Amino acid sequence: MFAYKGLEQLTIAKQTAVNSAKRESFKLAAEQCRYFAEIVIPAGTAAVNAIRAQPSVATLFTAVNFTVSQGQIQKHNFSLKSLNSELPKVMDPLVDFVNKMEAFAMFFTARVADETVAYRETAIPFSEMCALAIPMIYFLRENNRGRYDSTIELLEIWHNRLRADKLTKDMVAIEANLKDV
Repeated sequence: MFAYKGLEQLTIAKQTAVNSAKRESFKLAAEQCRYFAEIVIPAGTAAVNAIRAQPSVATLFTAVNFTVSQGQIQKHNFSLKSLNSELPKVMDPLVDFVNKMEAFAMFFTARVADETVAYRETAIPFSEMCALAIPMIYFLRENNRGRYDSTIELLEIWHNRLRADKLTKDMVAIEANLKDV
């Protein structure tokens, strides 16, 4: 009888701990969404302003193409030589920006905060801001000045999910059009 009651109490305690951890994960995700809005976006704005103030730097950030696969920046169209010569002109606001992006991303890639909550709220602007930051992250990686693995990992996860969401919507629209035909 005591063993049964003890087992029942352990089961209840375990479920309570799981629920508490999930609640804390959601709470931390909400706090990170606020951090993104209040800290990351203004840092991104400052970085964009610094880039625009230097026309030779701005050209490095126009028509940037790249893919991220298995945590690596691949198939990019920017030159490390150009980045090495021009990025030092705007280093401080860009490093501040990518550091804040990394601080945001690491809670989700470490699975401490629930990334599905943040995905709904920040995936599109996060992905767009990463597209801006990729030349800088590439430059820092190539010069052994930072990896920004969490930012790249979260970008890869969310980019693929955003793409899947879009393809699913497109498929539904195509199926609806086929029914009409």
